[in-house]
Amino acid sequence: MEPFDEEISGILEIVGRLTAKATIMCASYVQFKEDNHLFDRGLYNEAVKITHEFPQFFPLGVVQYN
Repeated sequence: MEPFDEEISGILEIVGRLTAKATIMCASYVQFKEDNHLFDRGLYNEAVKITHEFPQFFPLGVVQYN
């Protein structure tokens, strides 16, 4: 993970962890642009809730290969 030290605005999805110093150690991020269409925050929030309700279908973290 790398420190998230860029200044980025708008709607972001960040995969990482929050440190004790209130910084984000970022593994990856996606910036959602609203240039051509509006981002549906409510629908996205519901999708995130579903991923937490059913972690067996939406695994988060490091993928281990045998």
